[in-house]
Amino acid sequence: MSEAKNPGRDAAFSLLASQTICTAVYALVQWVVIGVLGAHATTARPLAEVARTALGGRGAVVVSLAALVSIYGYLGAKLLSMPRITLALAEAGDFPQLFRSVSSGFRTPWFSILVYSIAVWALAIIGKFTWNITLSVVARLFYYGVVCAALLVFRRRDPEGAAFHVPGGNVLAVLGLAICVLIATQTERSNLLIVFGVVAAAVLNWIWVRQRAAAK
Repeated sequence: MSEAKNPGRDAAFSLLASQTICTAVYALVQWVVIGVLGAHATTARPLAEVARTALGGRGAVVVSLAALVSIYGYLGAKLLSMPRITLALAEAGDFPQLFRSVSSGFRTPWFSILVYSIAVWALAIIGKFTWNITLSVVARLFYYGVVCAALLVFRRRDPEGAAFHVPGGNVLAVLGLAICVLIATQTERSNLLIVFGVVAAAVLNWIWVRQRAAAK
């Protein structure tokens, strides 16, 4: 949000608008799939099967190509945004300073991008597509839960500090945290072990940062 002109005004609207639009799109896609294939149809490629039924073999090819373009766009967006998180952590002193390395010509966080790219490549090589999707969902659940827990802390620490105040926010935060925990318990143990490993590394990094700050 540091690159936005007015994040206090725009962030809340963007979140609500994007959630509303995505919910509507996904609901309509599901409605079309069930309407074309039937409620009891079982297939690993529902959108391709709908396109094949409606448009023939060419339709399935178009949907498959669209899926590839979508994944490429998703990874491209992540490659631009995620390394800036480690860059920001390093600038705040919460991450090794090597992650602050920025290209003199393009002003891009090249080391953070390199580490993120290697991590994505390694996960793609190690696990199957469904395994990586599940891991991604579990990781999202973790930091969604952390955000819900942080809301409770910040509201108690500074009740009037929020620029955008939702009524019943504490109740919604507790409910969101409970849903994240419930869904996470339904996933494979291997994915949970990876997430717990990342959490353990984050805790060790936090301890290291605290000790270094105390030493100063």
